[in-house]
Amino acid sequence: MYKKYKLNLNELLIKNLFNVRIEVSKEKLIQLRNKINQMFGSVQCFIQHAKLKNNSTFYYYLRGERNPKLSNFIQITKLLGENEANIFEHILSFKEGNRGKRVKLPKEIVITPEFVEGYSLYRGDGSFADSLRRVCLTNSDTELILFFINWLYKNFKIEPSTLHAYVKYINESQRKYFIRFLHRAGIKNIKCYYSPRVINLKNMKDYERNSSIIDITFNSKFLFRLIKEIEPTIERITLNDKEIALAYLRGIFAAEGSCNYNDKNKTRIVILSNKNKHLINFISRLLLFYDIRSYISYKKEDELYRLLITGKDNLIKFSFLNGFGHHKIKQNKLKEIIKTYKTPVEKGTKWIPKNLWNK
Repeated sequence: MYKKYKLNLNELLIKNLFNVRIEVSKEKLIQLRNKINQMFGSVQCFIQHAKLKNNSTFYYYLRGERNPKLSNFIQITKLLGENEANIFEHILSFKEGNRGKRVKLPKEIVITPEFVEGYSLYRGDGSFADSLRRVCLTNSDTELILFFINWLYKNFKIEPSTLHAYVKYINESQRKYFIRFLHRAGIKNIKCYYSPRVINLKNMKDYERNSSIIDITFNSKFLFRLIKEIEPTIERITLNDKEIALAYLRGIFAAEGSCNYNDKNKTRIVILSNKNKHLINFISRLLLFYDIRSYISYKKEDELYRLLITGKDNLIKFSFLNGFGHHKIKQNKLKEIIKTYKTPVEKGTKWIPKNLWNK
């Protein structure tokens, strides 16, 4: 059983996301107004006594006519002698920006292997650029898409009906298949775009470029920033827990990894490509938990760092770890590549832990 790690979201919000807007329960606002009337006579007298800037803004906040910033709400409650630990119990949702959707958060998140696998999947195939400012995952594998939808609901209470799906399809049968899949997953907002691509399928790369693509999007600048803010915490925990590290590897390789076999020169390889040098180095360190050696190259024309896993022992270890996680196509392809070795490793090999044989 893995050690349970808990992430206190309230502390994180106070430190890093102080200016998000919040929805406060009506009961709490009534309680605050009654307390103000008892102590100061009226809301206006309280604002003047506390010497608060933007008087009218605070007046609207306390009347419930506008959503206050978290920083302003904490300021008001402190002046009234409220306990800071109980403040978040009365916050119904969080929001940032005019068009962003409201997000209901639990008090804390339990960092499990499943949570970390979903996080690293998003880290690989999700939107992490500051210019996007929304939560978005792009992939063509339906199992990964479903895993991400469930991950959002389980950890951040994001209902599937609030998500948007954008399907780029190459033929009518794929369009119908993805629409049926998305409806079963609970997504109602679906837009489809015809996007013809490569016709000649010579290898797996061409197949991936020909596959239809699904974008799962949740329009929330707040949740986007929150996910980015917890990255250092996730990395710190991952480097100190072997099982969490394995979950991170499975998510990131399912998103960004690939495997190839060159029949001419008999080379077999697993590749992870990314523009983030820190991420590639981080993954290389995690692989060492399981004694998997890798090396890193830089492709200047694409500005990509590539982590390469080669060698019979390394590939078999990676396969037994189920390194591609929920991406069964990649995992099955790796198994087929390993079968091309003349003397494949069988069960009972010393360096493969017994608890991994059935994983």
